[in-house]
Amino acid sequence: MTSHVCIFDLLQLIPPMPLADPTLEAIVSKAMASVHPQLPPPISAVSFPHFAAHIDAVVANSWKDSTLASYQLSMNRCLVFWSANNIHSSFTLPANEFLLCAFATFEASSRSGGAIANNMSGIRAWHILNGVHYQGGICLAYTIHDAQQATPADSKWPACPPVTIDMLILLHSYLSPSNLLDATCLAAADCATWGQAHLGKFLPVSQAKFSPCYFPTVANLCPISTIGCSRMLFLPWSKTACKHSEDLFLGCQHTLSDPIASLDNHLSINLLLLCLHLFAYLGPSGSFVPLTKQKFLSCCNDVWSQHGYPAISGHSF
Repeated sequence: MTSHVCIFDLLQLIPPMPLADPTLEAIVSKAMASVHPQLPPPISAVSFPHFAAHIDAVVANSWKDSTLASYQLSMNRCLVFWSANNIHSSFTLPANEFLLCAFATFEASSRSGGAIANNMSGIRAWHILNGVHYQGGICLAYTIHDAQQATPADSKWPACPPVTIDMLILLHSYLSPSNLLDATCLAAADCATWGQAHLGKFLPVSQAKFSPCYFPTVANLCPISTIGCSRMLFLPWSKTACKHSEDLFLGCQHTLSDPIASLDNHLSINLLLLCLHLFAYLGPSGSFVPLTKQKFLSCCNDVWSQHGYPAISGHSF
């Protein structure tokens, strides 16, 4: 009679293998691996330099050149302060919040709260441009706030007197609307005043600084859009809107300083191309030149000074 052996019976005949007792090191290693699995190296500018170069270029365009120049002055003041106090450069990028507060506190003894806040904005931009974390937090915020409360009285400039309607009327009385430069200045003065726009949105500091990316051209002036003959003007750049267009409303005024009438007169005698600066004029050399802030303010102040007005800066508009 053939006997049949069950496989289970055969397995019972095999002696069990002794289990090795795991060491404490193996247990900890296995536990750590389950909590912190092995990850690839972190992604950074070092591993992707082509991404880093593109990011740097985009970030650098977040600020206007004049803003970056102002921030550079702020950063220079900070570096001088740290150097005078023997702070090694290795501790300044990134600068911890203690160092930031120390600089803000030092500035509070001689500068206004607004100037200190602008300095800290410059330092923050410096960190961003260098790709490091800016460590300003709650303590720095309170330090800047307290500095604003303790602003020395002699650190503030007196408020600039505003340009009034009477002053605009004086310009129209003494400047000739048939003169190419005078007509341009009248249009700029009326548009800045009635449009409630900072002069820096209209006029460059020099002819070389004009760019259609930052200042309006003739093409940016929209046709008449209301029954009252008002017009819209697109500003290609501003501090608040950055490089996105900002709409400026130029309402028709029933007065001698009507910006719409001044613009129409200026454009009719200067015959500007659409691509040219909205406030350009035909210069003595026979070519069109952008009206600069200095040229404009000089023309206006020549009239106003004859009637007892103090010299006006661009902040008065």
